[in-house]
Amino acid sequence: LKPKHTTHPVPCSRPLGACRVVCSGSLSMAYAAVPAASSKLKHERDQLIINENGDTWWLILSPLLCGGCGCGPCQPLVAGEGKICCAEWHQWTEEDVCCGGSGCCFDFEKVCCCVYHSSCPPGGGSEDGVPCCAVCNYRCGADKDEAVQDNIRTQSMAKAFLLFYLGCFGIGVVPDCFPLVMASRKWCCCRAEVYTAGPFSNNKPWCYAYTKLCCVVVRKLFPACGGKEDGLPGCACCGRTLCCPPQERPRASGGAP
Repeated sequence: LKPKHTTHPVPCSRPLGACRVVCSGSLSMAYAAVPAASSKLKHERDQLIINENGDTWWLILSPLLCGGCGCGPCQPLVAGEGKICCAEWHQWTEEDVCCGGSGCCFDFEKVCCCVYHSSCPPGGGSEDGVPCCAVCNYRCGADKDEAVQDNIRTQSMAKAFLLFYLGCFGIGVVPDCFPLVMASRKWCCCRAEVYTAGPFSNNKPWCYAYTKLCCVVVRKLFPACGGKEDGLPGCACCGRTLCCPPQERPRASGGAP
């Protein structure tokens, strides 16, 4: 076992658009900084959620329930996004990658300077900065520095002081506390990311959860009537819009049929 030498962080050489930090009361992490996000741009992902809302046959959607449920297209298998105060999440189905450089399954969580990681197969992938085992940052089977992917998750694991890592899971601390909250998860072709963001959005509710699994669509939101451009009607039942129809918007190519 060889000790992992700690080096001082070097300035990021990536363009500002690749990883930008937005300050709005508290430090926030933009969509552009999410590691290994889906290939679609943020506005395209937003439009796909709007398309799903428009294509859903609503069993019930009511302000009294702060949301509702319905039946939508089966593709994609998993899709969704949500926001609670300053924490946002985004989930999607990867179309062409089930394993990749980070392994087929992993769970990375960061709160302040504490990190937790679990993976399958043991030791994660070949580019995630995770060793096969470690004790007090003495690492065995660690990835080479030049092979580690250039994103926040993998770089955090490569630079973390690992208290222990036993094959499939471990914990440690990182020198940088920001972003304050972050998580990254993968289960075969299903991905999810959690990150910090600003407390308010102009076009979306303050708190919401848009989830889709196969053909089951569930929406929870507050305020109860949703945002200005989320594609949700104010109230619907048994496939009929009862009041406050959604605004008509041009549909994105590649959306749900």
